[in-house]
Amino acid sequence: MRDSCLLRGKVFLAFFIVFALVLSVEARRRRERVEDKLVYISGDKDKQIGFITVTHGITAVASNYTLLADSKTIVIRDAAGKVLKYEEVMVPADGRNIVFFKLGKSYIDQPFLISEARITDAFLRDKVTLYGFKEASGRIFDSSARIIKLEPTRILLHDRIYPGMNGGPVISRRDGKVLGIIHLPADLKEPPITAVRIDTVGKLVKLDMARFHKQKKLIHEISARHEKMRSTMKNWQTQLGGVERDVRRKRNPEPGKINRMLAGCKQLRKDLDGQLDKWENDGKQMTGYLKNKYDSEMKKVKQVRNELPGIEHQLVLTGRKVRNVMTEQDSAKKLETSPDNEINKSAASLADLDKEIYAYKAMLKEFYQRRGDFHRQMKRGTASIDSFNKLMKKAQKATYDLRFKIKSYRAGQSSVSVDVRSYEKKIRYLERLLRDFEKLNTRLESSKKAYYKRHPSAKE
Repeated sequence: MRDSCLLRGKVFLAFFIVFALVLSVEARRRRERVEDKLVYISGDKDKQIGFITVTHGITAVASNYTLLADSKTIVIRDAAGKVLKYEEVMVPADGRNIVFFKLGKSYIDQPFLISEARITDAFLRDKVTLYGFKEASGRIFDSSARIIKLEPTRILLHDRIYPGMNGGPVISRRDGKVLGIIHLPADLKEPPITAVRIDTVGKLVKLDMARFHKQKKLIHEISARHEKMRSTMKNWQTQLGGVERDVRRKRNPEPGKINRMLAGCKQLRKDLDGQLDKWENDGKQMTGYLKNKYDSEMKKVKQVRNELPGIEHQLVLTGRKVRNVMTEQDSAKKLETSPDNEINKSAASLADLDKEIYAYKAMLKEFYQRRGDFHRQMKRGTASIDSFNKLMKKAQKATYDLRFKIKSYRAGQSSVSVDVRSYEKKIRYLERLLRDFEKLNTRLESSKKAYYKRHPSAKE
């Protein structure tokens, strides 16, 4: 019984080894059948793979558009290292991301991959073979994938992404025909892999290389300008954050820095408006892959343009805060250094403190009533932002005055001739009122933001 089990195990192991060898030999043969039809395409900085095929009656090297869009010179070599000279560059009229380098008549007998397979829904979940090359060794490799979705111009494949696949063929295991061309993203994201279908490619048109390079130069110019503007805006945000920290801590903020940034922001917006018109005129003739890239870069630049008014408004608000802090510091300095300031020399009487408390309570109540009126008018659409700005300035001035008076009363507390406990109690009541005024200023600022949100055109 034991010998019988051992015999069965040996037979199964032998069968498994033979089966693995058959699969390995079949895979090697399949790769060898394809390898002599693959080519290496070298650009200015990068390389990718392509393949020789016959489409629309012409023998051509097919690959994706990415390398051509990023390079001035293209060199194509076959598997033996021989340079293949191409006569023209052809692209689909519908603008999909593939390119055909048309070969001359001397390459008619060159072995090629058949790319006339008609893809139907029956191909869903089919296994396909993807080809690429390892740049370090220059060797061809293959990978198995499965079709998970078919779109009018794309095939989505489930497989791991390997560098070197870009531009390689997607070959059906049914009949060995090419179904599409692999297009990998620049950041090599996780699956699915995208391949551009070639069975639905319509008319091919000749690419005007002079105009093509001119359009590429325009796209690079737009991209460089976008990066420079983003860097400038990031620098402004950093400086603005530093100024706002100084404002919060009342630590000598610099108004000149805000003014310079504000002037730069206005000038950038003015220059960009003129530049956008010029770029839109220059980009009208673009088609295909370059058109998509141009649209993407223009979208980024327009997004920056839309962000500039918000930054400008933020700079204006921060500038006001800086001026208010500087006014407060100047007033505090005068109070500290003025020898004729009577309130600094002596303590106030309890009656004077009662008057101050009554006056500031009445003032606080009035400010809240006027804020409520402003909100009701805002709902009806009859609110006036100018009168509200005046109200905010009055509230800020009342806050500053109360703060300085409290400091003065505290300074004169040592010379008080009345009940010290009652005096201290009234000072604390004034301090509580000061906190209420500070909350009021915050709420007034929120009301103003709400108004600007309803009326964006009213922003300064």
